[in-house]
Parts: sequence; structure tokens; C-alpha cells
Amino acid sequence: MGLFGEPPATGQHRVAEAPTSGRHRVGEPNVRPHRPRVPVTSTPRAKRRAPAAPAAPAPSRPVNRAGDRILLVLLFWATLAGSVAVWWLRSDPADLLDPDLRLGALARVTGLVTGQLLLTQVVLASRMAWLENSVGSRDLLRWRHGLGLPLLLVTLAHAAVIVVPRATAQGVDVVAAGKGLIGADDDLRNAFVAAGLLAVIALTAIRVVRRCLPYGVRLLLHRGTYAVLLLGFGHQFAGGADVREGYGYWYWVGLYATALACLVWGRFIAPIWFNLRHRLRVSHVRTESPDTVSIYLTGRRLDRFGQAGQHFRWRFLTGGLWRHARPLSLSAPPDEQWLRITVRVVGRRAARFKSLRAGTRVWAYGPGGDFTPDRRVRDRALLVAVGDGIAPIRALAEKMPPDTVLVYRARDTRDVIFDRELQGLKVQRGLTVRYVTGGRKDREPRYAFSADGLRDLAPRLPERDVYLCGPPKLIRRLVRTLRRLGVPRRQIHVDPFEN
Repeated sequence: MGLFGEPPATGQHRVAEAPTSGRHRVGEPNVRPHRPRVPVTSTPRAKRRAPAAPAAPAPSRPVNRAGDRILLVLLFWATLAGSVAVWWLRSDPADLLDPDLRLGALARVTGLVTGQLLLTQVVLASRMAWLENSVGSRDLLRWRHGLGLPLLLVTLAHAAVIVVPRATAQGVDVVAAGKGLIGADDDLRNAFVAAGLLAVIALTAIRVVRRCLPYGVRLLLHRGTYAVLLLGFGHQFAGGADVREGYGYWYWVGLYATALACLVWGRFIAPIWFNLRHRLRVSHVRTESPDTVSIYLTGRRLDRFGQAGQHFRWRFLTGGLWRHARPLSLSAPPDEQWLRITVRVVGRRAARFKSLRAGTRVWAYGPGGDFTPDRRVRDRALLVAVGDGIAPIRALAEKMPPDTVLVYRARDTRDVIFDRELQGLKVQRGLTVRYVTGGRKDREPRYAFSADGLRDLAPRLPERDVYLCGPPKLIRRLVRTLRRLGVPRRQIHVDPFEN
């Protein structure tokens, strides 16, 4: 197939479907087509009349998170200043003139800063909804990764200013001095273990390292942050002279209590309430392509579940799938009756999605992300889906205005899914669908995502909101190209979720 072509008219993929009523087996064929419902008729093509496109949501006012971000940044620096003030209020400025006392002061300050940065990381990872709404999932993740290296460096500096002077005074090497400290105090031993865990966790913030690790390993290391917090707690209150009493004690009790409250609410209370409200179960599973399936879910109050384009963390309570929460976006807008998620079946565990049984309970939590139709600020849009990125893009396409262009990049026509649904949206909403197929080094795909290719795909590009979902490297390159083409940054929306 050539550039910007379309799959054969007969279609290679069946439209995903939902059951009409009653109980159905997994993958039951006797179901009616799911949205969009395109009339099937024998009327000649020339005499068909396309139904009027439903009104799309009006463009929202530009999303300005600057005020929220400034407030959060000021709050961060205020708590950091408060942490240092704990040391300042209990110290004599003249102590800084003595070299020995200066090292002790440095150890106290670095310890306080380490504790504050660690608590900040815990709050940022707590999945509090107000944080995601104020900052955005993509920037929130970037903040967390950005704090990883400073936290590691301050932790190492804190350990160094404690161990090195001791080694110098005793005339031994640093390792021997460290062993002596660990053997002398249980809290210090826990603190050294916490520092080692923190160093390993910080390495996963490096993009190259993170990509090499399986999702389960990354999840385990992420949970190690809580172990670091617990191990460091005893050391801070037992060995920290500044937090044993008075202002310092109550200030740090307040910081720990706030972080713990955010963690408990975001990770436990909110998910439990969310699932009690919706009570999700598997309805049936449909095969979209040889390596892709769509899972239909039923439940309660599904019209209030979230928005098209948002992602959730899904845990299927059946053998082999309940241990890990899998991050997936909705592949159709939620309504009162159905939800749909689409999964690429890769590996032994993922293959179990094909055999999910109707009635299987599903534990989900979200929604996450601001990759949603209400972020649109213009009357036109360009949607770009690469590979698996078609899932949230397909959901968004149903909520976009007329004159929207959807570019779908796939290896070949066999990998194209939702073809009949997209063709239906062409009739219902005036959607323009462009398929780009071929290998990475083929001329046509390379041209499609160049500046000239994007102009050909979507005329009047600077007047469009652009939604991008696909491999991070390609998306970053597309963002740079769009910026050179004059698309304002506020009109570029990137799916933030990283599997």
C-alpha cells in the first residue's frame, strides 16, 4: 500500500462488538456492532446520505497550569527552607567557623534535605488526583525523575560527611569506618541500607536503564521507595539532634503525616472507593488482529468512569493476571453500558487476556492523564497514532470536531485495527483517515512524519490541536517538527503514560 492509503474495502479486521443482553461467552459472535453504528444498506454509494456529524465539544479555554505549578514549586521550596530552618534555629552561627563543627552542620543539613526530598518523592508518587490535575501526568512523572539525581547526590553527601571524618580520625579507610558505624548502631545500619536502595532506585530514573528493565522489576524498585522511607525514619528521629524536640519535632511529624496521608489516600482509600462504585466485570473479549484483543467491561455508573484518552491501571482478578496492574487506555469513550480496553498480546502472561472469561472481576484505578478532548483549544485537530497508540486515539476520534485528520502508522495492513469503526467515523463525523504503512527505513513513512509530509497530511496545521500517541522517541521527534512548523506548544498534546 502506498502513502496515505486505505485498507481494502472488504476490511481485514472486524469491528469490535458488544453484547445485546444476557450472558455471553468470551468472544461470542452473535452481537451487534459497537459504536459507531453505521447503517448497513444496499443503497448504491452515490445515493447514500451521510448523517449529520454530532456536535463536538466546544474548544476549551487554554489550559493554564502556570499558577498551580508556581504554587506547588513555592510549596516545595518553602518546605525545604523549613527543613533547613530546623537546623538554623538550633545552631550557633559561630559554629560554622570551626572546621569540625562545620562538618557536623553539613551532615545535619544534608540529612534534613535528604528526608525532605524523599518525602516529596513519596507525595509525587502517591497518585493523588489533585496533583495530576494541577501538574499533569507527563510533567508529574518528569518531576519525579528530575528529583531522583539530586536526592541520590544529597544522600551520598550526607553519608560522606559522616564516614570520611571518622575514617580520618581513626586512621582507617572509609570502608572500615563505615563498617564500624553500621555495627555500632541499628539505626545507622538501616540508614546505610536505605542509601543503597536509594542508589539502585535512582538508576532506574535514567531512561536507558528504565527501558531495559521488565515492568515487574521497575514496579518492585518503585515500591522500594517506601522501604527507604521506613528505614530512614528511625535514623532521622533517633540520630537527628534537630528533630528530637520542639519545633523541629512537630515540623517533621507534620511532614511525615502529610506524606503518609497522601500515600494512604491515593494508593488505598481512593482505589477501594473507585472500585466499589463501579464494580467492573469482563463482558467478553474480541480479537482485533492476531496479536491484539479488545476487552469489553460492564459495571455501574460507567458514564462517570473517565474521559476518552485517559488511562487506568487494570488488574484482572484471575490466575496469572492479578499480581500486576497493567496500564491501558480506553479505546472507546465510556458510556452508561460499556467500557473497552485494547491489549496487544505479547508474551505468555499477555496471552492469557485472550482466554479471559465473562464475569471475571476487574480491579481498576484512575483516571490518569490529561490526554482528553476537553484540552482542545482550536476548532480543528490532528490525531497521530503509531502502533498501539491507536487505542486512546480511536477513543478521542469520536469526540473531535469535523475536519479532524487521523494519521494511523502501522507496519502493514494486517496490523491495522478498528478500520471499520474509523470508516464509520468518516461518515458520521467527517473524519479524514490516513494510513501510513511500511518499515522504518521505507521512504513513504519517513516522508509522512517530515515537515512536508505533515503539511500534506493536515492542511492549516498551526490552526489545529495535535494529539500524539506512540513510541516516545518518535513522539519527541514529531513534537520538534511541529514546533518548527509553527504549532504552539499549548496545542500539542502527548499521551504521558509509560508502560
